[in-house]
Amino acid sequence: MKGIDISYHQGSINFKEVKKSGIEFVMIRASFGFFNEDKKVHEYVRGCESVNLPYGFYHYSYARNLEEAKREVKGFLNLVKNYNPTFPLVIDMEDADNWKKNNGNPTNEMLIDICDYFCNQVEKAGFYAMIYANTDWFTNRINSSKLDKYDKWLADWRVQPNTSIPRGIHQYTSSGRVSGITSLVDMNIAYQNYPEIIKNMKNKNQETDVSTNNTIYYPSFNNTSIVDGLKSIGINSSFENRKKIAKNNGISNYIGSYEQNVMLLNLARNGKLKQ
Repeated sequence: MKGIDISYHQGSINFKEVKKSGIEFVMIRASFGFFNEDKKVHEYVRGCESVNLPYGFYHYSYARNLEEAKREVKGFLNLVKNYNPTFPLVIDMEDADNWKKNNGNPTNEMLIDICDYFCNQVEKAGFYAMIYANTDWFTNRINSSKLDKYDKWLADWRVQPNTSIPRGIHQYTSSGRVSGITSLVDMNIAYQNYPEIIKNMKNKNQETDVSTNNTIYYPSFNNTSIVDGLKSIGINSSFENRKKIAKNNGISNYIGSYEQNVMLLNLARNGKLKQ
């Protein structure tokens, strides 16, 4: 799915034109720091909803410790609780303005704990959690198995971007042009059908109740290879069986591509891979 992410910097937006241009989802900055609303968040939500354009939210974090993270996520959830996002709720850890670096520069361990706490609270509130960062941050600052259970939104604008970091969304440029927006805008590709995943998640209240909906999920696994992951739970990992599994999870033309395997791995990591 082709998408954009926006904040008040994009100004007034014609969402009808945005959708006509082929954009399929929008990630909206809801807030930043501890705690400030984006000036355009409510306007942008109304715009998306007026044209049935799926959207999610992100919070640009300044948190340097868990107390500040608690203030951030509390404000964030209070802000979005009356909306119906069909894309994830995200903690943005990029530190593009160097605020954290210039105001205490938390340790990697603390940054990992902040991400984990924030995402855990998002999930407890019934939403789908995600972490945004660039390749350097995911590699050197918040690289921890503690965060493997959360989907990643990777910012990598290079011609040959990193392919080793599993990601649900890839932000591939900050210099996009989209009808209906006068400024440059960040462009993204989503490798998962988040509206469908989140719909299923809400239907089962984040947990599968086999007795009521007859949906059976594979045990979760956290391997970097779908083949190894299936083997680890005793499942046939042949291409033909993976093709059947992919079809059961909404991938109709499975060819074993990197993107398709990442989708399956992300579902498996969250215990949402259907049998």
